[in-house]
Amino acid sequence: MRPGWGGPWPGLHAARGCRHRGRRLRRPQRAPLDRGQERRRRDRTLPDPGAETDRCACGRFGHLEGIAAGPAIERYYRYTTGESTGGREIMARAEAGEEAALSVVRRAATALGKAITGLVSFIDPACVVIGGGIAQAGAVWWDPLLKSCHDDLIEIQRDIPIVPAELGPTAAIAGAARAVFDAVGR
Repeated sequence: MRPGWGGPWPGLHAARGCRHRGRRLRRPQRAPLDRGQERRRRDRTLPDPGAETDRCACGRFGHLEGIAAGPAIERYYRYTTGESTGGREIMARAEAGEEAALSVVRRAATALGKAITGLVSFIDPACVVIGGGIAQAGAVWWDPLLKSCHDDLIEIQRDIPIVPAELGPTAAIAGAARAVFDAVGR
């Protein structure tokens, strides 16, 4: 795990019922699970450009983590500029308007947005909660992510809340711990 990101990947959790700002969100299934539509849109819902050329932490190519996770952002920035720096610094540079950093951050956020679009189109969740350290990035990351989702989602799904995990980078760990405690009956 790299310091500064809180985790090596964005955490993506979609559910029919989830909590946002202390209240439980429930969403009736409004969109049909149209697999034909998903096939027709496949070229727009896969991460683009080039997750198929970016190696994931598992060692394979084509996974979302290979393009949208913190280490992938750092790796692509190093590839683009020849300079090795951490995720927080890349975000700071993007917020300051550095074109290379902006390009790298937009690429990652847009890829994640397209993946979220595919999931939302298929499972019609109540909300999407994004965890991991990357979710704490500012508007320079969130704006292209939300724009990508809004542009590609069908109109009936465009109002879905897409929010950062309230527990920040520890959300996945807290959720796993909660599942263990629930399983043992405490």
